[in-house]
Formats: sequence, C-alpha cells, structure tokens
Amino acid sequence: AAILALLLPGGIGVSVLAAFDGPETPAKSAKAKHVFPAGCERADSVAALGHLKNARILAPFDMTPMILMTTPHQVLASSHHRNEVAMHDHIATFIAPPDEARVLLRKRGITHIAACMDEAELKFYAKRNPYGLWAHLAAGKTPFFLEQMTPLGKGIQVWRVRF
Repeated sequence: AAILALLLPGGIGVSVLAAFDGPETPAKSAKAKHVFPAGCERADSVAALGHLKNARILAPFDMTPMILMTTPHQVLASSHHRNEVAMHDHIATFIAPPDEARVLLRKRGITHIAACMDEAELKFYAKRNPYGLWAHLAAGKTPFFLEQMTPLGKGIQVWRVRF
C-alpha cells in the first residue's frame, strides 16, 4: 500500500479526502471518474493479468505501475521509470509499422501486449501514426505475429507475441 501511495499519491489522497466528504452525489461521481483510472485500469482489473505465464508486458505507461504492483510480471517501461532507452522503445513499438514493431518486441523479449482500448496515450499514437502497430490493433487488424487472447479483467485487451 505504501508503494502504491508513492506511485499514485493524487488518487490515494483524493480517496482519503472523499471518505470525509459526505454522501455520494452525481456531481461527485462525475468528478471521481476524472480522478481515478477507468475500470479497465483499476487494480482489481489489472490483477487479472497475473494469470499469464512468465510475462514481459508492453502496456500503456499509465497501466504499467499497476501491473508491477498486482502481478509477478515485468514491463518494458513505466511512467515512473527513468530509463530513457526503455521508454523510447516503448513508444517506438506502439508507433512503428508492424514489421518494425515486431523487431522491437523481439529485441526487448516482450511476450504480451495489454491495453485498455480507450487509453489516451494509445489514441494519441494511433492519430499521429496511422500506420503504426497500435493504429492497426485499434482498427482490429492483428498482425500475423500477434495472437489476440480473451480479454482479461474489465476489458483489458491482450495479445500474445509469437516469434
């Protein structure tokens, strides 16, 4: 819990304050939707990725701390990392054309891609790079080297990397 508080201090602080803020109202509920992660990215949802076997996951930056907190898996990069090279490869993989992304996935030993389809980071990548890997996945075009799996948690889309 302490590590989570350090990684997500704003969300935890808001939840503590909300406990003393009186009964729930529609206005408070709407405000909370902008503070807390979507259902797909919540801890209980992301924990479902724990069922994967020995995974090294490429996921949006906002999701990766929760993967590290709730599963035994590794991630390529996270929003709290300071590893410039890994963060570069993280972004490059999502925006590269599928054939180039495949090379990066192999180089980094990525076994799975996991994402919430409405993730703002990924929407930005698809808009700026319409021929990139994420743009393909968002359009339902799965490259031959990925196998789409059954969604996990609350709608987390998962693809297994096949080399």
